[in-house]
Amino acid sequence: MKDMDGRSIMDIKWSEEAGIGCTRKCLYRSDGAHYTMEDGVDEDRVISYRVNDIHVYAIFDGHDGSKASQFAAQQFPLELLLGQLEAPIDDEEMRTVIRNAFHMVEEKFLDGLEDKADSLNLNRSRSSRLGSSSLPDLHASSFSDSAPTHLPQHFAGGTTAVMAVYCHGKLFFANCGDSIAVWCQVNADGVLSVHPVSILHNIDSEDEALRLSLLGLDINLLKRSHALKLTRCVGNYALKKYYRSFDILKQAVTTPITCDPEIIGGIVISPETRGFVYLMSSGLHQAWKECTGSESVETDIAGLIAVQLSSDKSLHDIAQTVLEHVCQRHAAAYASGKAAQEYFRRDEMTLLIRNFGLDGKDVVQSPSPASDVMDLLNGDAPENAQTLRFPSRPNWGSENTGSSDDTETDGYANSVGAQRSLDGSILVEYVDPYVDFSELNSLDTDFECSDSD
Repeated sequence: MKDMDGRSIMDIKWSEEAGIGCTRKCLYRSDGAHYTMEDGVDEDRVISYRVNDIHVYAIFDGHDGSKASQFAAQQFPLELLLGQLEAPIDDEEMRTVIRNAFHMVEEKFLDGLEDKADSLNLNRSRSSRLGSSSLPDLHASSFSDSAPTHLPQHFAGGTTAVMAVYCHGKLFFANCGDSIAVWCQVNADGVLSVHPVSILHNIDSEDEALRLSLLGLDINLLKRSHALKLTRCVGNYALKKYYRSFDILKQAVTTPITCDPEIIGGIVISPETRGFVYLMSSGLHQAWKECTGSESVETDIAGLIAVQLSSDKSLHDIAQTVLEHVCQRHAAAYASGKAAQEYFRRDEMTLLIRNFGLDGKDVVQSPSPASDVMDLLNGDAPENAQTLRFPSRPNWGSENTGSSDDTETDGYANSVGAQRSLDGSILVEYVDPYVDFSELNSLDTDFECSDSD
């Protein structure tokens, strides 16, 4: 497959500049013992791809299966790295391309499910109720005559998407769902400011509550029902197609659950820039909050990363070390009975780190309250930024983390066919009309999840 400028999927390479860590789900027994769910479905997916100096990093936190997150991991590189972001392109055009990518990926995913539903004769009109097992987030809801009787579970599957795009010396962030992106930058005085640059898309968000209320929904009813986990996601065919079948959503004038991302950027990255980006799944955020009761999770995780950056570890090892620390704290809090709230499991956790010229030696932490994203975009150093103290160093080095863009790495074409195996494998049916992967060699680029809980 080639784009109009001659780009091919063979040009898409794995970006070695990022480090990735992940852990599987964990269950706890009443006596405090815990074990990793070896036979569970890993729903998170992560990508770190590049074409020349254009890099795309993303975490997709799937729900109700991994089909949506798998599809997103395969398709986003095709929507962003086949010439769409080549220079010259201004910030507004960048945001348009990124936004369009979200909508194109979802459209292709839902079209595939629509074809599958038609082949199974699921879209015929009938009088029925859809069981809570098919849509676990919206249980015990009434359905109209347009709802199918038994919708397979994977039709409810969707995924969050949090993304960092480094392109032409600028950083852009996009988020849809409740995964999190954080930009951490050291100033001339050696202070690391921690800037959360993603907005959580759930019913507790004031912005999302306002958006849904303007569509005609009763926000108090939505909050009392505890039924709507995410207000934005990629996928979830059942909820988006049949939203009028739910009592709590049927008053909306249009589909209330959208894939439209919040986009921040561009943030200029110069040769003197010292800092790092990290993306984390909601599982990591939730686990740390549960075991510590912290209200500044983003700062805490940045601190854990910063301490590790003073070592000689690779970014992959740093990401995994941070997750293992969280696993240990979470298990210890549960065993001691001193957890911030009761819980019996820990969700999957995924962490991606990209370093920009930060050495991090002799790190001394000095936390303070949260920053304002708009101050960051305006180039200001807000007084209320979350901070960690780093030693001052003039003319700090290159933004490289030690891997050259000329390094031969496994590419997208070799990796896309070998993500985790899927029961039913309807993904193949979605992807084939868009790009034929049948002749591509298979190479597994999924990272082995830690079992060191």
